[in-house]
Amino acid sequence: MLSPIEKASYAARQSARVAWYMGHYFASQRFHKAKDETDVRREKPRSRGPSIEAMFGDMANLFERDLANADKGIYPLPRDHDGAPPRVFSTSRKYFADLPASAERKAERRGDEVYSPELKKDLPAYFLQ
Repeated sequence: MLSPIEKASYAARQSARVAWYMGHYFASQRFHKAKDETDVRREKPRSRGPSIEAMFGDMANLFERDLANADKGIYPLPRDHDGAPPRVFSTSRKYFADLPASAERKAERRGDEVYSPELKKDLPAYFLQ
């Protein structure tokens, strides 16, 4: 059975992780806007995804279930650690530095710049895009 401190620590870590990555997502949206609606390459209209409230609710349910399973001893709490702060901030800087080029690759449908025939024999196609 988990102690109240372990439960609070888990909740704090998951909340911080969600806030960190959602912050990255929202900050990067200006680089990844949908293409112009006149773009003839759009195959089909995209349906709206779930609302942000629904996503947060689903994540909260998942975290609650995960914590309950760990509390029952089904499995241990995850070892959630993304690295030391200098490493985390360095990775974040690299992510934001690549956003303009990433948006350009997406707009030009260049998602295979890492592809090579040598890698094809060892890795699945989706891994090489």
